[in-house]
Amino acid sequence: MKRKILSECFSIDIYETTIILMIGDSIEIINKYVNDNITKVDLLDTEGCVFENHFEGGFQYYIVLVRGKLTHNLIAHEVFHLSSSILRTINITDEEATAWVIGYITELLYAFFKKKQISIE
Repeated sequence: MKRKILSECFSIDIYETTIILMIGDSIEIINKYVNDNITKVDLLDTEGCVFENHFEGGFQYYIVLVRGKLTHNLIAHEVFHLSSSILRTINITDEEATAWVIGYITELLYAFFKKKQISIE
């Protein structure tokens, strides 16, 4: 069976932000793909992470998860980091804005998991 990476791009229009979800069979596969095609970053020794890619005109935010390691706890943990990173970049510290972004991203991710029939432990 060929190992693969699923990805999906989401927009948060209110903050003019793009999020890319990457789910792979292993962190090694994702790490190689990211380093060969997107940016140089060390993703090893983790079950999930968040990183930014700076490009002319803005940022892209990535949330990376390993398919066989998905738990609600891991997803919540990484969504928190992702939300913090997005809001820090645009200098928003408001608690309500933070809660809204966390909820919005969580709904986007869970809808994707359901659509792709990705199970969560």
